[in-house]
Order: sequence, then C-alpha cells, then structure tokens
Amino acid sequence: MVVYPKNNPKTEVNYLTGTTCLNQIVTPFLHNLPIRINGSFTPKLFFEQLISLAINRQSVHSGRKTNQKFLSDTALYHHLNKFTMGELIEASYPLLWETAKKHLPKSKEYEIAIDYTYDPYYGDRTDENRAYINDAQRKKSTHKFYAYATLSIVNRNEKFILAALPLKKEHTNLEYVQLMLTVLDKHKIRPKVIYMDGGFYGKDVFAYLESRNIPFVCPMPLKRGRIQTIVDSVKKTQTISYEVRGKHRWGNPVPVKMGVIVKRVVKKGEKVTKKYLFAYYGVLWSAKKVSKMYEHRFSIEATYRIRNDVKPRTSTRNPVIRYLFALVSFVIENVWVALQNTHFIKKQRGPKVMDEDMFRLECFKTLVNSRLRRILKEICCCPVLR
Repeated sequence: MVVYPKNNPKTEVNYLTGTTCLNQIVTPFLHNLPIRINGSFTPKLFFEQLISLAINRQSVHSGRKTNQKFLSDTALYHHLNKFTMGELIEASYPLLWETAKKHLPKSKEYEIAIDYTYDPYYGDRTDENRAYINDAQRKKSTHKFYAYATLSIVNRNEKFILAALPLKKEHTNLEYVQLMLTVLDKHKIRPKVIYMDGGFYGKDVFAYLESRNIPFVCPMPLKRGRIQTIVDSVKKTQTISYEVRGKHRWGNPVPVKMGVIVKRVVKKGEKVTKKYLFAYYGVLWSAKKVSKMYEHRFSIEATYRIRNDVKPRTSTRNPVIRYLFALVSFVIENVWVALQNTHFIKKQRGPKVMDEDMFRLECFKTLVNSRLRRILKEICCCPVLR
C-alpha cells in the first residue's frame, strides 16, 4: 500500500522567455548608442529591426517582405546613415562592456586574445571605403575584406568580446594593441597572458608588451634566413633563446623565448615531420605547454562562426553601416554567453560548470525571433491573383 503525503511539495520551475532575451540585447544599444527619430517610429523599434535582420540573416531589402511593421529599405538606410564612424567607435567600448561586466570579477586574472576577423567584400574600391578595405589571403573567392581588430576573453565559460575596432591601413599593429590594453586598464582587468594572432608578430609589439611586463604568446613565421637556420638544427621539441629584430635591423633587439614544437603527422599515407614556432614572454611554461595553452585562442574561431550566424546580410560599400552590423552581431553573441552564465550554471559544489546543451545558440535565436515576430507583426497571409 502506497501512502502519499498530504502536503506534496511542488517543484518551482523558472523559464527564460523571448522578451527577456530581446531586452538584454536592446537595452545596451539604447543606453550607449542614442539616435534621434521623430514620429511613432522609436529608437527601440529601430534596433529591434536590426536585431531581426541579424537573427534571421536577412538584408535590409528583404526585411519588409516578411514583416508588416518593418521600414522600407529607403527609410531604414536613412536612419542608418545618421551614424558616423567616430560615434560608433566611441560607443563600442561601453556597448560591449555593458553586456559582459556582471560576469567578470575584477579579482580574477583572464586569458586574453587579440585577433583580426575578416568579412569578405566583393565590390569595388571607392573613395568612401578605400581606407577600410584590407587585402589578405584569398578566401571565399575574394582577397578584399572589411576587417576588425577584436579583444576577447578566452577563459572557459567567459568568452566575451570586449572591443571591436575597424581596421584601417594607416594604423599599425602596435596602435591596435595599445588601444586594446587601454580597454583592459579602464575596466581594471588583469591579463594572465595575451594570445596574439601571427599577424601581430613584430619587434614594436613585443617591446611594448615587455615594457609593461605583460606575458604573451605569438606564432612565429617560418621564413628563410636566421629563423630557418635555427629550426633546421632542431630535432625535438625544445625552447631556445631568440632576439627579434626590426625590419631594418636598427635599434636594440627584443629578447624572447622561441618554442619549437616538432610533430609527426600523417600526410598522404606517410609520416611527415612538421615544426611549429611560438614566441613567448613572461610565462614559465615548456614549449609543449605553450602550444597546448595557445589552443585556447582557437575558441574565438568558434565565436566568429557564431557571429556569422547572427550577422545581417549586406552588400553596401558604406563602412559605417558594416561596422554597425558587426557590433550588432557581437552584442548578440555576448548576450547569449551572459545568459548562459546567469541561468545555466549547475547547482553543485566545486568549480563552475555550465550546462551548454540546455541553451544552444539555436534555442536563443528561436526565443528572440518569437518575440520579434509579435512586435514586427510577421506576415501570416498573402493576397492572391486567382
């Protein structure tokens, strides 16, 4: 005989709704990127339309085709052209920081990644966009790109983007590194180590980081000459002292440690020896550990793929509009990571463990889109001709 208790305790379940998700995205834009709009069309509705374009991977022209309460492409471009590049750059710092600050305690040290992300461009160079189009290795059938320098945290469960700046030809790698470190200093974030892309390799960058006593790791180019001669003599993984010199070889060289990682890989059915080089400073790691720790930087490659899933489609030449669309995608990604850290951490002792399967990106996009469909009045019927 089974006896049931009189007072059966009820389990309370909290739910995350599309309204909450959408508000988390819209609020930072309203706080940090003001725009003056007259009439019944409000700034909130303007940013909701941009978010809808990003979530659904639509262009400005196609948004009107699926939603009744959506501006025409002419009207939307009118409001998009109100922004300037200077205003967006100035607003980008607090905009991205607002989405991440609640989850980044100042007492903790963070692994930082500084990188370039590229958006392919297939149009012509004009006076309007010439300074922002960068040539790079051919990818997706083009060698022309709009590029952005990004500052990211690559700690587990805390992969936030704290800065994203448009890349201009007239600025050097050192200038972008200095701007990124200014962001860390402003928010009092202590870098445990900085992982840099191979494009930042150079004497000026290394000298600046060493002058500030900031540990870093950066891949080295395997070129002919002095580096090639040293590497050819190395038969196993080891660390070697090395001096980085400038392009014109004047001034004092910058001392670093060069980690040479020797691996045997199978290529076309045969075992081939491959060598990977890293320049690093300020970390008491072996060459093998440097290679393993640098793999943490590859997590931002996944974030770039995520950004491509929440980025509006566009063919405009205007670099300001393209930069605004990039900021929208970065904010959406940050909010998703923030919601994971807020609502999907397992209740248990020990280190923080996130249940990532409960809140995938597709689930987040579905919740946001369900709310946007109500706000923008998704088309539910269509007139016919016969």
